[in-house]
Amino acid sequence: MKPYFVPPPVIGSIYKYPNVNKDKSMREYVTNYFRNKINRWLRESYYNELKQKFQVKNNQVIESSNNKTLNKNEDDLITEYIYQNYYDYRTTYKLLKSYAKKNKLKWWDLRKNKNYIKIFFFKYLKKKLTSFDK
Repeated sequence: MKPYFVPPPVIGSIYKYPNVNKDKSMREYVTNYFRNKINRWLRESYYNELKQKFQVKNNQVIESSNNKTLNKNEDDLITEYIYQNYYDYRTTYKLLKSYAKKNKLKWWDLRKNKNYIKIFFFKYLKKKLTSFDK
């Protein structure tokens, strides 16, 4: 019997990709991206219903149930107040984290779902303000 050579099995290259969901700088980037988006969204008419739950007195924003139309200066003050007090960095991060977990999304995919996240942030603020009324 003649010996013969058996070639080794063909094994393709194995690539190991880093898990970008655990990358802190990427999460920070996505959180800042949505904070900028929230700042723009607050200036749209979509949030006017919720802005009416605030009132400006002596350049101070207070929460009230007074439903009156707002002038441009009042609207800007209320928008900045909501942005600073309800959508700070930590809150935005936690909301995005919970949204990604509930919907089984990766952090980078959150940008593709920005319309749904806009509704999610609106509902969050609405819930916060209605709990305040009670």
